[in-house]
Amino acid sequence: LKGRNCSTESRSKLCAIRIERRAVAVAILEGDHLQHVDTRQLSSSPDKALESASAFITRRVIEKFQFASAALEIIPNGHEKQRSLLHRAVTQALRPKGIGILEISKADLFEAFGYPPLRSRTELREIASHIFPSLDQEPGQPWTHDAAALGLYVQTERLFNTINQSLP
Repeated sequence: LKGRNCSTESRSKLCAIRIERRAVAVAILEGDHLQHVDTRQLSSSPDKALESASAFITRRVIEKFQFASAALEIIPNGHEKQRSLLHRAVTQALRPKGIGILEISKADLFEAFGYPPLRSRTELREIASHIFPSLDQEPGQPWTHDAAALGLYVQTERLFNTINQSLP
């Protein structure tokens, strides 16, 4: 990706967010460059967890980094109630700021990082470690690996779409 004459959109900052039942992790990417990762461990109390996740996104991520879009992994309907509630709280924190939200399925993510498609998050995390070795030195593992892989997927798709649109 280096040296490409990319459009502003493909080089724009992206906040990739990984939501787990007891943690929220973010990876900030500008193009394919990983700028920052962070994680917030959440309370076992559902109400406190929702409040903490929203505050983390608002105060530690949105206020600190300027980004136009965010990527989240889709949580299938009817699955994992706590993760669904956290997903909703995070999107409600992003929307008033005018941040575009992209939702990516786990299947698409696994297909993008291997052929045949990956079968587990462990495989995805190993690949993320090879692409971004600094992730292994940062706190917040393994969720930061998931967020970084999600962000790289979205940024790469943007780049390919930009290149395809510029072809005759």
